[in-house]
Amino acid sequence: MRQTGCCIVALVVFICITLFISSAAISETVKVGVLLHLTGDLASFGQMQKNSFLMAWDAIKKQHLLPDRSIELIFEDIPVDPEKARFVVENLLTQKQLAMLACGVSSPPAWQAARMAQMYKTPILIHFASADIITEQGWEYVFRLNPPLREYGNGLLSFLSEVAKMKTAAILNSEGFGDLVGLEELIEYCKKSGQDVVFKHFYREDTADFRPILNQIKEKSPDAIYMVSYLKDAVRIISQCKELDVNPLFFVGMGGGFTMPEFGTLAGEAANYLFSVSLWTSSVPYAGAKDYYENYVQEYTSPPDYHGAESYAAMQVIVNALGRARLTSHQSIREALASTNMETIMGQVKFGSYGKKTQQNRLPTYLVQWIGGKLETVWPHSMASHDYIYPWPKWKER
Repeated sequence: MRQTGCCIVALVVFICITLFISSAAISETVKVGVLLHLTGDLASFGQMQKNSFLMAWDAIKKQHLLPDRSIELIFEDIPVDPEKARFVVENLLTQKQLAMLACGVSSPPAWQAARMAQMYKTPILIHFASADIITEQGWEYVFRLNPPLREYGNGLLSFLSEVAKMKTAAILNSEGFGDLVGLEELIEYCKKSGQDVVFKHFYREDTADFRPILNQIKEKSPDAIYMVSYLKDAVRIISQCKELDVNPLFFVGMGGGFTMPEFGTLAGEAANYLFSVSLWTSSVPYAGAKDYYENYVQEYTSPPDYHGAESYAAMQVIVNALGRARLTSHQSIREALASTNMETIMGQVKFGSYGKKTQQNRLPTYLVQWIGGKLETVWPHSMASHDYIYPWPKWKER
């Protein structure tokens, strides 16, 4: 009898200890590394993204959507140089005991981050880099929220097929996007829209004077000019186009620089009537999108673009996955991410496989245009905040 009693006591103690350990494991702080460009030429992107992550986390905490776990966001400044980025990411993965990574950096360093995450079997959520090959490796720990480059122009292709049917095009592509996002993809994109590429140029990141290149483009007189540029060179290109009186029928920016609020400020009147591809606008019909936009403007006195929205949505996905993960192990979180099916301020997020892509989300894309110093949604019609202005009004006729 005494032996039976001791066994019962021992069993009760064991159960209590087990429950305590399980409770501690469930309520532990989960570390999430957030990779951003917080210094250098891309710092404006990085700061908007960081602000958006923190806004999303504050909103989620108020809704008590993750009551049993706390998240510690570890923001890490990632160099643009791929090899330096690889070193920083590997150091982070080996020393910080992260549950997962969120990656909001450009394609060359993001490629290295994805490689390291796969090597160390740590889930990584890409939400900025667009190079197609990132989700074409069959990597089981790599997920991407934003569309790949070949899908960025889906909204634009619709506009071209219904409104602006052009025959010739010129392409300016910054080498800052690296070999992962190159001219070949853009040439393929132009062919899809029935345009013959009459001029193409891969320019250096440190280019300050685009006049020789723009004069060559002017001689070719293309119907459309496509630019894949970051903020600094985007401002220089459009300003020098005005100076040289370069007048295609259609100017469109395909890189991140053209939708940044700073672009309108720095380029001034030269920004007017420029089109840009966008992955998000404040007029999308998704829950929380308008609130995010208005709250961001109120807090930071500047409107966010789709880079901020991507980060906000990434935090929504991270919390959703961590809330569903049975454990905080890498494998359990990976499985939770793989089964994601939710609506965010960017739209529906569900990671799937198609073509060469694996664990790639699919989202609609939009066409925006700078009109009167403001970035307006002009396509599709159902979400337009302003009628599009086409063809491009010539500089001397404005």
